[in-house]
Amino acid sequence: MTTALKLDKILASSRDENEIVASHGSKKLRWSEFTQNCSRYIQRFNKLPKGAWALHNSDAYEFACQLIALWQLGNTVYLAADTQAVSLQRLEKKVIGFIGDFPRQHRTSTEEHRLGGTPNSSDHQDIAMVIFTSGSSGEPSEVPIRLAQFEAEAATLESQFGHLVQGCSFASTVSHQHLYGLTFSLLWPLLYKREFPCQRVHYLDELPTAFEHHKKTVLISTPSHLSRLPPNVDKNTIHHSSQVVLSSTAALTAQDSKAAREYFQAEVIEIYGSSETGAIAWRNQAEQPLWAALPGIKISNNNNKFKIKSPHSFSANWQNVNDEIEIADTNTFRLIGRRDRIAKVEGVRVSLNAIETRICELDSIIRAKVISINSTGGLGAVIEVKPSVVLSSQSRRALTAKIKQHLLKEFVLPTIPKKWRFMERLPEDMQGKVRMSDLESLFPRKESKQ
Repeated sequence: MTTALKLDKILASSRDENEIVASHGSKKLRWSEFTQNCSRYIQRFNKLPKGAWALHNSDAYEFACQLIALWQLGNTVYLAADTQAVSLQRLEKKVIGFIGDFPRQHRTSTEEHRLGGTPNSSDHQDIAMVIFTSGSSGEPSEVPIRLAQFEAEAATLESQFGHLVQGCSFASTVSHQHLYGLTFSLLWPLLYKREFPCQRVHYLDELPTAFEHHKKTVLISTPSHLSRLPPNVDKNTIHHSSQVVLSSTAALTAQDSKAAREYFQAEVIEIYGSSETGAIAWRNQAEQPLWAALPGIKISNNNNKFKIKSPHSFSANWQNVNDEIEIADTNTFRLIGRRDRIAKVEGVRVSLNAIETRICELDSIIRAKVISINSTGGLGAVIEVKPSVVLSSQSRRALTAKIKQHLLKEFVLPTIPKKWRFMERLPEDMQGKVRMSDLESLFPRKESKQ
């Protein structure tokens, strides 16, 4: 069994200096280069005040070196999921400055820094990282993470899946700027002496290139990618290298799980969890549809309230999880879905989950998202249609009428969405998640009724 490195002592680890840490295509980066690069960043960052810093770097290797350097100096890192203006404005209120590939006006040098957060703030004692998560409300909230949590989650993954990834290199369609990508495609391989990718796979037709330089490859991905695998690629390279595929951020359909297993000719394992709790459970639909709790995770569903206790959560206490489950036995459960989202429209309470479920019963629809779009509770629906549907003005009107007729079998007229957006694909972030803010942007407040 591979012995794990410790994040706070990683540069002092007794690791062979010629071991491969990361790869960029055919280029291999060794442990000696990694530690030297980390040391250079430590020297640079040591000239900056200690405190909370925002970090973003599209190159995972440089990101890792900068991250380790900031942690070695006792800083807290705010993980910037992107460099959009809204995200930067939020971060400006939290951090001393910005490190990495931010827009020029936000870049921090060792000579000067933008003072936003408070150096040596007691709010960040023992906090290694802070991420933002939107949850169901769409309002970003901070999630603090300690170094010990990252180490504990990596240890959990190694305990459950280490035998599957022995001798493997990692590839990923998920950015390390998101917690799932950071934990699974960077920190886990780094701590257990495996090769992580410098660049993520941006387009799925890049998969053969990402795999061709490795004998055995672990792919970290999402249902958003695995449901749209390109048919016209060099599958021989993929088949030869694929060892296992790990998927998270949402559940795979049974059809997509089977298709991905055949596409890669490898096991497809799904991970269930959240930003607040880390990884909770896993399943392989080739074996069974139920989810099994990961090692060390305790689950409870007393009074129909799903709770977990995890060694890699911020709190050692039982935590509520905003999903509904049915427990099969002490270790396995069936995931029902998100707890009901209730909206009040013209005095009538209605389940948004139920509306979405009914819309998706129609053959021409893949996914549906229903949200409140104004102060009076009016609803808007964003619909992802199948590729066979040609979106024209006429087809949109016909499909809207068909959906409304279907919904009126169960829901009263005031609760039927008033505004509709039909798309070939729902808006998603780099992690394959549909964000509330992106859905809301499709319904400008001052637009005329449609």
